[in-house]
Amino acid sequence: MKKEILNVTGMKCNNCANTVKRVVSSMAGIDKVNVDLQGGLVTVSYDEDLINIKAIKTQIEKLGYKVG
Repeated sequence: MKKEILNVTGMKCNNCANTVKRVVSSMAGIDKVNVDLQGGLVTVSYDEDLINIKAIKTQIEKLGYKVG
């Protein structure tokens, strides 16, 4: 498993954080997702054989957030 910490801007409430967590968690190859709303961080553990970080970032951006 690979672990990445992403800076995500635009999350303003618990609903935002829960949406990001739910959507990313549902992707194939995702092991764990933790969202730190106050810090604007999303920590993702994933299987590199099944998914890459670009796909994860793209999915978060499709929700309307910016991934730095």
